[in-house]
Amino acid sequence: MTTPSNHRRLAQAAALTAALTAALVALLSGCGGGGGDSGGTGGPPPLSDALILTTANYTTAAQEALASAFFLGEAGSLATAAQTSQGTAIAQRAIDTLRRVTPRLTVRPPVATGVTVSETLPCTDGGNLRATIDDVNGNGDIDAGDSVAVVANACVEGADTLNGRITARFVALSGNLASDVFNATMTITLDQFSVAGAAGSTIGNGQMQVAIASTAANTATSTLTVSQLTTTQRFGSVTSTSTLSNARLQEATRPNGTAGFTTSTSVDGSFSSTSLESKSLTLATVTPFVQASTAAYPASGQATLSGGAGSKVRMTAQNSSTVLIELDSDGNGTYETSTTRTWESLI
Repeated sequence: MTTPSNHRRLAQAAALTAALTAALVALLSGCGGGGGDSGGTGGPPPLSDALILTTANYTTAAQEALASAFFLGEAGSLATAAQTSQGTAIAQRAIDTLRRVTPRLTVRPPVATGVTVSETLPCTDGGNLRATIDDVNGNGDIDAGDSVAVVANACVEGADTLNGRITARFVALSGNLASDVFNATMTITLDQFSVAGAAGSTIGNGQMQVAIASTAANTATSTLTVSQLTTTQRFGSVTSTSTLSNARLQEATRPNGTAGFTTSTSVDGSFSSTSLESKSLTLATVTPFVQASTAAYPASGQATLSGGAGSKVRMTAQNSSTVLIELDSDGNGTYETSTTRTWESLI
């Protein structure tokens, strides 16, 4: 029979699974990148490794950076995992799939040496999900030292096939993840986690450290630190690899009267992509990007990309529809070339 402690544990596990899957959005998008302030952890890449930004590549570089930032920003929405998620359709499908696992992870009575609970569930259209909760101290709750792992084995849900492993280990936890009030610090690891669909596939490997503080509905902050996250994307005959390094995302969500809530996102870090000669660029937020929950894209915010030979690109949200992209190719402080693109075309 399921005890009150078991009910609490399962509710926490369900909320955690949603948080884990939100972190997958970066991988599903084929990029990675999010928020942090202008004093980030990345630092400029060595000159020999830095891409020189030119009229030929600056819009592509801006697109890579913005897509990277805002898809990692989706991972930062872990801060509101117990509330509203704005993940993409494919991420929502993954959330729904993984949430089916946790209600079946009933807990045995606490034991002195802890308990590991596992169960394998069939996926809707073939394959399965193997879920495990490691209750290190055997108290029937998720707390510091405990971990949750989900392994997808050719798990087919509609048009998508999932494979690989996601693991979250708690460093600290207070409050209830299933509520609007909690604090949590955890390490999330992705090991050959892949999502394949008709258009292509993405495989991700890496680790993220996440600190979350939620004080009320739609009132939360999160800091996400990425030492290295690598994704390999295949779309049609084109395959590319992107790596995000030494990055820090900071995100804050606040109520916005009767109009839902707003999210402020900033990011710092270095990234490279085979579509950019596999050379590095440094992304820094000048002004956080602010997005209303009722809008598809941010209406304000500015970030810069620093490349080799002093070259720089500046990206400024003009409104929730368009972004101004400017190039300073010689590093003299004057942006001599510019273009305006829609958010939709960039991310």
